[in-house]
Amino acid sequence: MGRVKRQPEPVDKGTPGMFYFEEPVVIKVPGKAKVMTFPTSTSGADALSKIGVCRLRSSYKMQQYDPPQDVVYDLTEHPTQQEVREYFHKMTIGGFGEGAIVARRYAPKGRWKYFHQWGILVIEHTVPPSAGKWAPYSVRWLNDNSVEQAWAEDLVVIHSTLGEEMLTDIVESQGVDVV
Repeated sequence: MGRVKRQPEPVDKGTPGMFYFEEPVVIKVPGKAKVMTFPTSTSGADALSKIGVCRLRSSYKMQQYDPPQDVVYDLTEHPTQQEVREYFHKMTIGGFGEGAIVARRYAPKGRWKYFHQWGILVIEHTVPPSAGKWAPYSVRWLNDNSVEQAWAEDLVVIHSTLGEEMLTDIVESQGVDVV
């Protein structure tokens, strides 16, 4: 015999057509370190807001640091295709793009100086999904090789993205034969 996994039961709170689930219970164990969790909301209003908590989850894992609760973003997490095009145009001018080296904007002072705190933007998500939250970039962090969804507003550019022509010029100037 195996264990029976209990599924959460929806609760009717009197609003026609709306059901709610119980919130998770946090158990505090004496003597254990404080665990930071990424703030979430059960309402869809936060996903449609341009002002809110820092959207970069790894910023919440920093020791002795709490990211700001009122970050201003250019887009909601459910943008239109036209808004996405305009966003990428603006951020490309600022140095963001595939291959850019970035650091967390909301981290304890001075952490951006250390290369093991840097990441590389590996993917630009140019098409928002029809369902679910969208993030414009995927960043691969150098310290643990993890990949995370990111917004330019939560990052700082350490070295801007280089176009193919610039990369070609760099390697040619060092004597590499470019075909």
